[in-house]
Amino acid sequence: MATNITPKSLHFKKTFNSKIKWIFCSLLIVSVAYAETYIFVSHSMNDSALQQYYKEAQAVGATLVMRGLIDNSFIKNKERAEFLRIGYDIHPELFEEYQVTVVPTIVKDADGWIQKITGHLPLREALKIFDEGS
Repeated sequence: MATNITPKSLHFKKTFNSKIKWIFCSLLIVSVAYAETYIFVSHSMNDSALQQYYKEAQAVGATLVMRGLIDNSFIKNKERAEFLRIGYDIHPELFEEYQVTVVPTIVKDADGWIQKITGHLPLREALKIFDEGS
């Protein structure tokens, strides 16, 4: 099997000279790239909880997801998001896809391997629980 060796890959291979470590590191990088983390929330939650989840989501690249609009109004949603200084996706299909019926719910989907936890707990704690279960 031919491989392209560049100065950058030579440095990486010097650092990880074992083929087993090299393969493991490559697989680890690929699996991380395809993991999606969602935090399903609602405007019925208190302001500080929404703001905290938003901060945590930003820190790890997760996405806040709402089911729908406040009173079917994009304007009310925009005003509320600006007031709270948060951002989120409105995606009712994800609620159905991951069978989310209660908020907050945190979902990690790594290439179809889905882990889900419901209840108000810090995102980092949920991710730690997911990692321990894998």
